[in-house]
Amino acid sequence: MTLLVDEQVNIHIRWRGGRTQSLSVTRPRPMSVIRTTPAQVMALMNELLETANDQQIAGPLNELGLATGAVNPSH
Repeated sequence: MTLLVDEQVNIHIRWRGGRTQSLSVTRPRPMSVIRTTPAQVMALMNELLETANDQQIAGPLNELGLATGAVNPSH
């Protein structure tokens, strides 16, 4: 078996009987990228932090449908 990793993950398998098979899948993005809170949400939170508490910040974020990087609504 040969494993080649780039933007695509390519796997080449040679089976016991001599038959070969190749598989190719898109490499997943790292969790640190997937779970990053969007810049729009961070900017709004930073703006609201000057004058509001956590509950007062969560309300507008939820009304706008904005979520954290973990895709959770604000609490």
